[in-house]
Amino acid sequence: MAEINSNNGNVQISDDVIATIAYTAMLEVDGTKEYSTLAGDIIDKFFKKNFKGISLSIENKDVLVSINLVVKLNYKITEVAKDVQVKVKNAIEMMTGLNVISVNVNVVGVDITKDNIKQNNDDLEQ
Repeated sequence: MAEINSNNGNVQISDDVIATIAYTAMLEVDGTKEYSTLAGDIIDKFFKKNFKGISLSIENKDVLVSINLVVKLNYKITEVAKDVQVKVKNAIEMMTGLNVISVNVNVVGVDITKDNIKQNNDDLEQ
């Protein structure tokens, strides 16, 4: 939990709130896919260790973010990952006033669902 002290009192921001901000920002980047696994969902529900593939380390006002990312088919992985890093860092800093030290991205998969394969084939035919 992050705690911000001011002349008017203290503000506490839960890890879940910061993780939600990160997750929402990640999904706003073109080429990302919602991350979900059965094991991850169980961990999220019972242990609250991470949120949808996002884990945080918070010390004072400094935040380290780690994200498990699934990239959609036909997107350049490095560009998507860099865009996620920038978007997540900016969103957390803007909404919370905390300092994001780093956003580490671990690409754990490529979305090859039927819709993405069909879209890829349609693009190739044009």
